[in-house]
Amino acid sequence: MAALVVVTLFISFTSFELYKEAIPRLFQLHETAYQNLSLVIAVLIVSMIITAAPMVMLFTQRASGAAAKAQFLELINDELGLLAVLVGTWFISRGQPIADPPTGIS
Repeated sequence: MAALVVVTLFISFTSFELYKEAIPRLFQLHETAYQNLSLVIAVLIVSMIITAAPMVMLFTQRASGAAAKAQFLELINDELGLLAVLVGTWFISRGQPIADPPTGIS
C-alpha cells in the first residue's frame, strides 16, 4: 500500500512540475537550443517497437480476461503517448518550437 501511495505522489508531483513549465511556454515562446534530436527520434521509434511487441502478441493470441484487456489498453495508451512525443519532437526538429509545450503536457 505504501508503494502505491509513493508512486501516486511521485507521478502527481512530476505532472505538476511538467504543467508548471509547459503552460507558460505556450504563451511566451522563446528560442531553446535543442540537441541530438535525431537520437531522440531514434530512441522513440525503438521504444514504440518494443512497446508494440507485447501488444501484437496479445492481439494475435486473442487473450481474454480482465488482466489481458487491461494490459492491452495500457499498451495502446503507451503507444499513443510515445506517438505524441514523436510527433512533437519531429515538429521541433523542423523548427516549430510551439510543439514543445503540448508534447510536454501529453
